[in-house]
Amino acid sequence: MGVLNLYTEVLESGLELYFIKSDSMLELDPLRYESDFKTLGFALRLNTLSMIKAAGSGHIGSSFSAIDLMLACRTFLSDNPQNVFFSSKGHDAPGLYAVMNAHGEIPDSFLLKLRRMEGLPGHPEVGSFGIPTSTGSLGMGISKGKGFWYSRKNLNSTVTVLLGDGELQEGQIWESLPGASRDNMQGLIAIVDGNKIQSDTWVDKTLPLGDLRKRVEGSGWLYFECDGHDYSSIKETLAHAKTESQRPVFIYAHTKKGSGVSFMERFDSNGKFYKFHSGSPSDQDYMSAVNELVKKLGFSHELNWSQSIAFKNGIDVESDDLTPKTRNQSLIQIWAGILEELFESDKSLIALDADLSYDTGTYKVADKFSAQYIQCGIAEQDMVSMAGTLALSGKIPFVHSFASFLTTRAAEQIFNNLSENSKVIYCGFLAGVLPSAPGHSHQAVSDFGIVSSFPNIEIFEPACETEMSLMKSLVYESDKSIYLRVGSVDLPEKVDPKMVQLGRITQRKFGEKYAIITSGPSMAKIALEVARAESENEIAVFTYPTPKRHFNLEDMKLISNFEKVLVIENHLPSPGIFSQLLEHFQSSDAKVKLIRSGISELPRNGQTQEVLEHHGMDVDSLAKAFRN
Repeated sequence: MGVLNLYTEVLESGLELYFIKSDSMLELDPLRYESDFKTLGFALRLNTLSMIKAAGSGHIGSSFSAIDLMLACRTFLSDNPQNVFFSSKGHDAPGLYAVMNAHGEIPDSFLLKLRRMEGLPGHPEVGSFGIPTSTGSLGMGISKGKGFWYSRKNLNSTVTVLLGDGELQEGQIWESLPGASRDNMQGLIAIVDGNKIQSDTWVDKTLPLGDLRKRVEGSGWLYFECDGHDYSSIKETLAHAKTESQRPVFIYAHTKKGSGVSFMERFDSNGKFYKFHSGSPSDQDYMSAVNELVKKLGFSHELNWSQSIAFKNGIDVESDDLTPKTRNQSLIQIWAGILEELFESDKSLIALDADLSYDTGTYKVADKFSAQYIQCGIAEQDMVSMAGTLALSGKIPFVHSFASFLTTRAAEQIFNNLSENSKVIYCGFLAGVLPSAPGHSHQAVSDFGIVSSFPNIEIFEPACETEMSLMKSLVYESDKSIYLRVGSVDLPEKVDPKMVQLGRITQRKFGEKYAIITSGPSMAKIALEVARAESENEIAVFTYPTPKRHFNLEDMKLISNFEKVLVIENHLPSPGIFSQLLEHFQSSDAKVKLIRSGISELPRNGQTQEVLEHHGMDVDSLAKAFRN
């Protein structure tokens, strides 16, 4: 095949990963030749796929739909060094890195360091290989673009931001448009990756965008459409955008999610679930996709797949098992079952979801109790305010999203609901520093502090299935709103239900001399590992699923008997377990040495173990805290 060089890296499993070296891609000229543009597109998809496979997580579909657009922007808008391009989507980060690698901006060695601490962040972060701004929390893109435009308005440059079509559901997008036209922001270009799929299903089935042209033109922008995978169509449209003399330009590019690999462009056989939105491909899917891409690149030789891996070439994806799964998040599956049980017996309950039904467990309610389910799309503020008036109308709304988005984007709306004394169940998922691979935008470590500062709300953070089951009682027994803080890693072992009581600590391991107290599954599991590594009999382990509540007097007496107590908090310092214990022991006669371990800075992005080690929250670091 021409100038392209194919090389391999071998994973510990024995699977070969295939890449195209950047030095060979630099010899291609997409600015002049359509054939080079197409070839680069397939090469970038191959590299993106292998990056995600090596990382063990990432977003294939979004990267593949956006790659041609990112390549075009970096190619056709590169005439002025003052030009700015960035993607607001966040999920297409692997594709963006592949494009940057093809331009010689990211070394080949970093392609295997996606979602690693000293490698490539899971979502774009400012300063990483010259990336101009951090993205991943949706809706901010055009506003950030306007800031760049104001700083460069006399430099005859362009500011181009790539958006997702699901992202257009965020209210900030529509706040940002009128000011750009008012100030005649010539050179500001917004391009939408219109793959028509968000998360796991269709945009129009989630929250329809309506007549987009009319909405955009009504805000004073010039509107174009193009084929986001066609060289001539993209090039011509960008040329029009560059020559527009006064107005900002909005381009809707028609694309396909998973474009470039035939079976990754399709839904499951029921047309309900898109498999390749998030996660690492299976070995079989990876190899099938690589075989298809290398054929399109013109390589004729057989790929040297490991003999240890069973592989059926040309799999029939339609018959493959594409059952929606909750991506190994055990508490989510448990929560889905609890929701189903609650909704079966109470018609006053309403579930609201922000386009994350499989990530938050609402899919069962959506299927079985559709009259009690509202899909709000990527519009957290709208969802929370709607829940407030549902509560005032006699309903009990359950609001679902990732914790980082629910508590930050909708903090004002939550506070407003609380001021009305309405009862809402706020369910925040991916809570805490883990999972760490997606990066800062998805690591919820400020959520606890935000919510704990509000009146009239409980925080409930279960560590296991037994503690999670307390929600069935808490929903009805508490007269306050509730923030359910859900971690999403492997769970510690179950405890005897007799050991679990609402408002009390849960003793997960007996010990005579020292104690560890924490909340949530990830820290509970680590605490148990620390205790067993140090001494089988010396260290007790407790979890406290209601960390905002004052401790029961009996529990406080029990804790006061230990010489040393380590509190592990999976959030930034804020009123919680540690502050309560500190206040108590400072005013009592108990001689207890109190230690806090937790997040005290912006969390690092990377693989679980390296991030825990960096923050001193791994088993070895915590054990040293006891020994010292």
